[in-house]
Amino acid sequence: MEQPGRNQRELTTAKAVCDRIPDMVRDLPEKLRLTLLVLNCTTQKELVAKLIRLNPDTSYSPEKAYKWMKGVSRPRDAQIYADLAELLGLDGGAVFFQTSRSEAFKDRIMRAGREGASLATAMPPDLGRSRSRAATRVYACFSPAWSVTKSGEIVIGRLALRTDGEQIHAEYSEVHGGKRYPYAGEFFLQGTSMFGMLRSPKKDLSIYLCLNQPSRAGLFLGGVFSGAALNDPFTRPCACRIGCFLIEGGDEARFPTGYANGNEGVASALHAFGLTEGLSAPFARAVAEMLAAPPSQGLVDISLDDAIRIETLLFQVQERPPE
Repeated sequence: MEQPGRNQRELTTAKAVCDRIPDMVRDLPEKLRLTLLVLNCTTQKELVAKLIRLNPDTSYSPEKAYKWMKGVSRPRDAQIYADLAELLGLDGGAVFFQTSRSEAFKDRIMRAGREGASLATAMPPDLGRSRSRAATRVYACFSPAWSVTKSGEIVIGRLALRTDGEQIHAEYSEVHGGKRYPYAGEFFLQGTSMFGMLRSPKKDLSIYLCLNQPSRAGLFLGGVFSGAALNDPFTRPCACRIGCFLIEGGDEARFPTGYANGNEGVASALHAFGLTEGLSAPFARAVAEMLAAPPSQGLVDISLDDAIRIETLLFQVQERPPE
């Protein structure tokens, strides 16, 4: 079925790729995972629902998609690529979706986001939405220690995000020397970021958090964390990157906090938070690389690309075909 406004020449070329040179369909599993993340779909069924609204005759189905994401087959219907490209607002259309390498594909959708096109509007957090399925999310947070006495160690913190449908309330805490330091405040949204000043109960201490807005899956948040270093001889002003993993439960009384020593310490903490032993090590390395990456032109920042890269790894674990 030809959709109104669809470039027929482009669709003809896409059909030729499917029929005559199928090997030109590159990196499809990775592109489909990125598509799910960017379009805020936690399941294939949700993606199908979006496609049906665009094209009621779509042949995309969850059962087929699980095979495509495993790389054991690929769509033979060129219209599927055209529909996915249109959903993403992808410059280059179906043929680019088929033939581009995953890095070029990721760069293209990132550029669309920076220009205020599809990505910036496709990743609103379900936090802040009254119909959110999860009113509260708890994250295990990892950031470099600020105190000179703990140089090289990683601080484990706890972040809880709660919404009443109108505002996002954030609570963050760390434990130093057996003492818990809690902070709370409101988050505000701008572009693809959310940020806020969080203060201690007595209002005498404060920190600033600026994070990537979560995808609907919300498995990982990356961002920048700043404030004054406590338990430090000079109480220096500090800023660093922070990585936050969505965890199950997160009961504060039993939440592991304190310090992690290197990759092994982070991996052990992730294992305690529910990741299998085999998966915690590669994620620990990914977090360590993100936290230790050199500044960009003197800036301590984190790109949405970094967050997507780590969340894509997590999403591969979360996304499983139905029994």
